[in-house]
Formats: sequence, C-alpha cells, structure tokens
Amino acid sequence: MVHNEVSYLQKYIWLDQKLDLLSPKYNIGEYSILNGEINENVFKDAIRTMVDSNDVFLFLFKELKGIPVFRCERSVSMDEYFTLSLAKNEKAAINMIKADFSKPFNLESEDKLFRIWLIRINNSKFFWYIKLHHLIADGFSFHLIFNKVNTIYRELSLNDFQSKSVEINQYSFKKYIEWEKEYRLSNYFKRSKEFWLQKYESPVPLLFTNIVVR
Repeated sequence: MVHNEVSYLQKYIWLDQKLDLLSPKYNIGEYSILNGEINENVFKDAIRTMVDSNDVFLFLFKELKGIPVFRCERSVSMDEYFTLSLAKNEKAAINMIKADFSKPFNLESEDKLFRIWLIRINNSKFFWYIKLHHLIADGFSFHLIFNKVNTIYRELSLNDFQSKSVEINQYSFKKYIEWEKEYRLSNYFKRSKEFWLQKYESPVPLLFTNIVVR
C-alpha cells in the first residue's frame, strides 16, 4: 500500500488538530438554499461526478511514525459522504446543519473528510449543505464546488453532459503536493527563503501600539 507525503500546510493543520481531536475548529462549511424542483437522482450523479474528478476527495489520512501521510483511493461510495434528509421547515434544516457542523471529523479512523447533504423542505425548496475539513479545502473551495456541480447538473438534466470535460482526477491535489516538494528543493526557493530571512532579520515595527498585554 503506497502512502504519500502531505503538503507543507497540511502537516501543520494535522498536527494542530491532533492536539485537540474533539475540536471542530478545522471544520469549514456552507449551505445554499435551492428554490425549485430538484431531480434528486440527477443531483446525486452531479455530486458523484464532481467528487470523482477531484482526487483530494479520495484522500485517506493516517500517521506513520508520527508523520501524517495519505493514500488515494480509486473511488468512493456515496454512502460514505452523501446524505438525503427531510426537514419540516427552514429552521429545522438549519438546526440539523448546526448540529452536524459542530461534530469534528475523526482523524484516527481514515475517514472521509467531507460530508454533503441535500435536505428537502418540500418539493420546491431544498438546503444543500457541505462540510469539509480544512486539510482538503479552504473557503474558496465552496465557490468552485457549487459552480461545478451546478454546471454538471444542468448538463445532465439537458442530456448534454460531455464526459470528457470532467475526467477522473482532472484536478489533482496530489500533483500539487509533488510540485510543492520539487519547489522546496529548488534554488529559487532557497533564494526566496534567504531574501525573507534577511528582510525580517530585525523585528518589524508594531502595527498597533495601544494593546495592553496582561
């Protein structure tokens, strides 16, 4: 079984989360209210297509000799990350989202680090909720995910989906990690590091001087 190094930033997020495994501080989430009829089967197909085109959703993390590493699965079952639920009104849906968002991901079980819910209020109103761990995404990721799923859903609904436009692992975070590793071994990185160490060799002036330290 092949395990890969995580990125420089992922290493620090992992170690900080391990200091408090029960904290949801690295959960990031967002929801969107969808007005109008939704074909739930097509929506699930759109979600599955988006997940399969981004390898970071297939990462499984663990520790080897105290160092975080990951392996990449070939595919993932929707049962592991997708939930279709019902709520009697918007307040109930928001309460469901809040309750789930407060739950931390389990870093010690090689669990998936994302959850996607479609909550039906009625046949013309839905809540689409996504929760991610910061190990695999940042705030801008939601914009990309919502736009991509919207595009795929629309194309699938019109029977105009072009499979070649969303290839498996089209967007590879694994390739980014490999690039970062090469970059940190490069002369360019060494020169940049030396530049910034020299620039801030002396402490920088305080931005705020009226802060009282207790």
